[in-house]
Amino acid sequence: MKNTFTIMTLILATMLAGCKTVQVADLKPKNPIANKLPSLEPLVHIGSFEAAYSLGTTVGSAGMPGMGGSGVMGAGSILGYATAFTDRRIQDAIVLFEREVRDNITLGGNTTIGSAVGRILTGETKVKGWGWYAASLVTLTIPNLFGMPFCYYQTELELEVEIRDCNENTIGRYQGYGRRHTTVALWHGYGGAESPQQITGNEGAARMSNINAIKMAMDDIKTKIDADAPRLRRELEACRK
Repeated sequence: MKNTFTIMTLILATMLAGCKTVQVADLKPKNPIANKLPSLEPLVHIGSFEAAYSLGTTVGSAGMPGMGGSGVMGAGSILGYATAFTDRRIQDAIVLFEREVRDNITLGGNTTIGSAVGRILTGETKVKGWGWYAASLVTLTIPNLFGMPFCYYQTELELEVEIRDCNENTIGRYQGYGRRHTTVALWHGYGGAESPQQITGNEGAARMSNINAIKMAMDDIKTKIDADAPRLRRELEACRK
């Protein structure tokens, strides 16, 4: 029993010791569309973001400024509000969405003529690679010192972006799918949870798999918006006149 406890302690310690961490550059999306839209205000449906991450309840969200009855609010407002997210994946997702809208979908600027509302329709993160975990257990993590992963985190989600004109009429709705995985490994991977059965949303592997899944879904959405940009631009400009 004592030996088993020692082995498990060693495995958990090495998983937490990890390796790579999430960097600021990871939250800077690329691939701007060719036909950018006029400036839009990025809004998020915060309830959908929290629902996608079971540990993500915000503290005092009912009292946040800018929160309408629909649960939609400005991305900048929620990130600037003194509110703690239990699950850091929510903040990562909101930062990515706001930057996609401001930098890669629209021309930017302070004068907006509509809005882009982000929703997470479905989202799930799982720990996989149990064969690696079992092998780590029986070999006292020795192969892990030479690069064998402990396990990997996989995030699968569906994201929606709704384009609204200056009268808050919906003029476009686009969905994108993302699925990415990130390994938990020494040297070349990211840190995992204290136990592979638990996902807090704050460990590196869970955050990175989510970040990359969001980027994949947004790339899918940007392709669709780019193709529809001439019509969207006409309707946005017409609303302003």
